[in-house]
Amino acid sequence: ALSPLLLVYRALTIPQLKREAQTDEKTGLWNARHFSKLFTTEVERAKRFERPLAVIMADLDLLRNINNTYGHLAGDAVLAGIAQIITKTIRSYDIACRFGGEEFCIVLPEAMPGDGLAIAERLREAVEAARFEVATSRTAIRATMSLGVGAFPWDASTPTDLIHQADVAVYQAKLRGRNCVVCASDVPHYIKMDRPPAEDR
Repeated sequence: ALSPLLLVYRALTIPQLKREAQTDEKTGLWNARHFSKLFTTEVERAKRFERPLAVIMADLDLLRNINNTYGHLAGDAVLAGIAQIITKTIRSYDIACRFGGEEFCIVLPEAMPGDGLAIAERLREAVEAARFEVATSRTAIRATMSLGVGAFPWDASTPTDLIHQADVAVYQAKLRGRNCVVCASDVPHYIKMDRPPAEDR
């Protein structure tokens, strides 16, 4: 038989371990694997109830420059700071993750394309206005983000295709000079996007 103390220990530690397995250690946001499950559930719900949904892909501009100038720990601090900005900017029921590297993804249930654009623009402005304090620099670091917005059912109807459409919009934003928001619906169909090399993002 398990002792009461052991039962209490398990009750406290198992949820914590589960949460740790689902989050990104650098930012505290959901990791990409767990986010994929949550995203799929939201798309299925949107389809079932014929409700709108928007997706934001957000890519930190020129992270390589930050790492080369101030060190990788500074880059990690900027990513963590941006995660805090995302958490403060989005709604309580939105879902945000660190998608990988310097890329973040946010799902906005019940959001029309215009809602997604408005939230993405608020996020862009907040990041641009932020100053990130790091130990390797006497002055605070400034950063910007390029963002793309895709919407269900207008731009795509599956999680993979929605991510792709928002991602295409991100790299259109990069081509427009970075630090801007582009909607997938505004990207001409004839444009074939080639991602810029990672060091040029």
